[in-house]
Amino acid sequence: MKTEFIQNNNVANMLKGIDALKNRSAQTPGLGLIYGRAGLGKSEAVSWYDGDNPTIFVRALRNWTACWMMQDIVSEMGIAPENSTRKVFEQLVKALSNCKTPIIVDEGDYLINGTRMPDTLRDVHDITKTPIIIIGEEQITAKLINHRRFWSRISQIIEFQPQTAPEITLTVKNWTGLQIEPAAAEALCRETEGNFRLISVALEHLEKAALASKSPAISCAIVEAVGKKLSFKSHLAKRSK
Repeated sequence: MKTEFIQNNNVANMLKGIDALKNRSAQTPGLGLIYGRAGLGKSEAVSWYDGDNPTIFVRALRNWTACWMMQDIVSEMGIAPENSTRKVFEQLVKALSNCKTPIIVDEGDYLINGTRMPDTLRDVHDITKTPIIIIGEEQITAKLINHRRFWSRISQIIEFQPQTAPEITLTVKNWTGLQIEPAAAEALCRETEGNFRLISVALEHLEKAALASKSPAISCAIVEAVGKKLSFKSHLAKRSK
C-alpha cells in the first residue's frame, strides 16, 4: 500500500486560510486556528504543508512555559536561544522583524494552561505582524474564547471535517490501486465516523482481504469483516472520552 498525501477538502480549506493570513491587509489581524476532532488528519496536513512551504513549525508540549515556547520557536529559526524570558522575547521579535514566514503551533491545546502563552503569542503577533496559526482539537475554541484579546485577533478559522465517502473512494484508489464499491465506501465512512486515522489503519487490512479473496473491489462484506476485527466502535468510544 502506498500512503501518498492526498489534497482533500480539509487540505483545500487549510490552504485558503493560510494564504489569506499571509496575504491579509495591514489592518487585518493575523492569528489563525485549525481545529477538529482527533484523527481527522490535521497534523498530517500541516506536516505536509511545512514540507513544501517556508514555516516556523513547533509542537507544543504539556510542560511548556512561555519562555520555553519562545526558545523552541527561536531554535526552529536556526538561532541559539537566550536563557531569560526577556532576552528571548527580544531575540524573537528581532528575528521576526523582517520575516513574513508563518509560525505554526501544533498540539495547541497545551497553550491554554493559564494566560501567559496565549498572551505572549499575541504580543509577538502585535509587534511583528507575523501570522501565527494554532492547531488544536475540537474543545480548543471554547477555551480560547476565554482569552478574549487573543480570540479577537483570530481572522481565519478552519474546522477539519470527517472524511466523506467520495474522499474515501479516492484514498482507496490512490493508496491501494483497488476500487471500493460505493456502498462499501459509505459503510466504511459510517463505521469509522470519517476518522482519517482509523480509515488509514483499515485500508491496509482491506487491501489484504480483497487480494486474498481475489475480489475485483472492496465490498461491504470485506468492510464488515475488517470492521469487526479492528473494533472501530471501540476505538471511537475510547477517543471520545
